Formats: sequence, structure tokens, C-alpha cells
Amino acid sequence: MNGGEDSFGRQIELDTYEITISATTKSNPTLKEYYSSGVINANKQTTYTMDQKIVNYVKTVDATSISIVVKATN
Repeated sequence: MNGGEDSFGRQIELDTYEITISATTKSNPTLKEYYSSGVINANKQTTYTMDQKIVNYVKTVDATSISIVVKATN
């Protein structure tokens, strides 16, 4: 994630972020949430890199679709 720049060219700081991983599977075509980080403090960083492995939460062999939603506030 990158906070981007404001209209004056200054880097925008990230306040918080939240990650949600959901998927549909062959046996369950309804989107089901498998992981939610809850709101996490980004400590005013201007760039934040996340290393989440989807296979830790979803059996990708069974998945027919995967949804990853990241919400960030600044």
C-alpha cells in the first residue's frame, strides 16, 4: 500500500489498515471469509508492504474464486 501524495506533493501517511481474505469453493459457492486481520496500526508509514500467504487461509486447490480486500485510512 502506498498513501500517495497530497495536492502539495507530500507523502500521505497511513494510519490503519485491515485485510480480509474470502473465497468460494467447489463445495460452497457462497463467498466465505477465511481471514480478517482486524484494524492494525500502520504507525504513520507512507508505504506499507504486507506478506500474507493465501494458502495459509484458503485451500487454493478447492477455491473457485478468491477475494482480497484491503482497507487503509490516512
